[in-house]
Amino acid sequence: MKKLMICFTLISTLMLTLIPSASEAEISSETKIQAIKNSADLPSLKYAYEDYFMLGFVATSSSLSTGYHPFLDRHFSLLATAVDNENADFLIDTAEDEGFGVHGYSLICDEKHFEKLTDNHDNSPISRTEAIEYLKNYIHSVIERYEGQIHSWDVVSGAMRDTSGRVAWRGALKTTGSDSEPASPWWQAFNNGADRARGENGADYIEYAFRFAREADPNAFLHYSDYGMGINSDKAANTAAMIKEINDKWLDEGNTRLLIEGVSFKEHFNLDSDVSVVEQNIRRFINIGVKVAITELDISLCGYEDDELSASDLYLFQAEKYAELMLLFKKHSQHIEFVIFLKTDDFYYALNGGERALSDYQSKLLSDDNFNPRLTYYAVIAPESFLAGDFSTAASRFEWFEESVKIVPFEVEDALNILRYEAELITLTAEQYKRYDLNGDGKVDVSDAIYVLRIVAGLIEQ
Repeated sequence: MKKLMICFTLISTLMLTLIPSASEAEISSETKIQAIKNSADLPSLKYAYEDYFMLGFVATSSSLSTGYHPFLDRHFSLLATAVDNENADFLIDTAEDEGFGVHGYSLICDEKHFEKLTDNHDNSPISRTEAIEYLKNYIHSVIERYEGQIHSWDVVSGAMRDTSGRVAWRGALKTTGSDSEPASPWWQAFNNGADRARGENGADYIEYAFRFAREADPNAFLHYSDYGMGINSDKAANTAAMIKEINDKWLDEGNTRLLIEGVSFKEHFNLDSDVSVVEQNIRRFINIGVKVAITELDISLCGYEDDELSASDLYLFQAEKYAELMLLFKKHSQHIEFVIFLKTDDFYYALNGGERALSDYQSKLLSDDNFNPRLTYYAVIAPESFLAGDFSTAASRFEWFEESVKIVPFEVEDALNILRYEAELITLTAEQYKRYDLNGDGKVDVSDAIYVLRIVAGLIEQ
């Protein structure tokens, strides 16, 4: 009886909250925060992919220090961030508080460490011995600081040249420089004093980095990361050969877990990107037993505005490419660890200093700055239905969207079910729990019941 009284009391309270004050309505119509909250009405991307792989976003202090959380919480379960800057503690602590997993970006890449590796007046490299000591101390200090808080690491990033051709992998590294691809200061330092008779050379920095990372956190998932491996088959083949050789050596020493367990594709596709080539290159890494992650995913329209295509045509072709890629990732989901979007919406991009333009970032994002979904959102959440649909008019898009994501209208009974659950009178199935978690905070409670009743009353749209 006590639980029933609690339930009825909650119902009375909820019904009163259905009548917004004038000030509340005025504020909500004028602020971006309300637009963010309204985005919680959209079906959750992360729930659409929870049986496949995690979805994530590239985080900055700007995005995580605003009222932006409801949108991010609703759609993503993972964030990616660099962890060697002044905002790292804030980002990682916030991620932990909000329930996000964290992928740590690029411990070892050329541009971060140039000054430490070339401390002479003529920019000549430090010695191999000095470089090994610096590498070990740096990796241990960063990884140990966040041990247990980081889901996975990009340990080494961008070691391969883009234009090497299909060669023995050491020949594909940035051993010498050019205007477009400077020589790696890591390679030069490790090569300075290498004992050729013992098989030492500049390429050793990659293996050393992974060994030090495994020492620093035995439980972390370690990735090699590089740009363009989805569409650059030579780079992908050379990288796969490198990873296989390093892993084979590690296993021959008696270890049972791979040293390099994943590869991160930092992918910036365009409308001409061949999805069949992307699949071939994903398979290269599946075949050597490592997981694949897609990071910084976007599809650029830059350069297509002069092709006598309308903006609406470009957006449609872009969405179709997103759908084709997401369908591919779902096909290989057993081997895909996560997919991270570079930017998610115009509001996010503006927070970080971006300028909107058809030819650049605005055209890459899933929703506009009022969190109205673009075609790309529909393509990502239900790629099979999108590729089978007719999107010649806005009305057909909306009708298709309702059908493809199976939106079932909420009723008062749904609010009552939430309250019964809150009062421990009933249990919920996994499907009900997912449906009733309207604010995406991972729990079902009174706030979700309020949301249902506001939808039923027509105050907000489902």
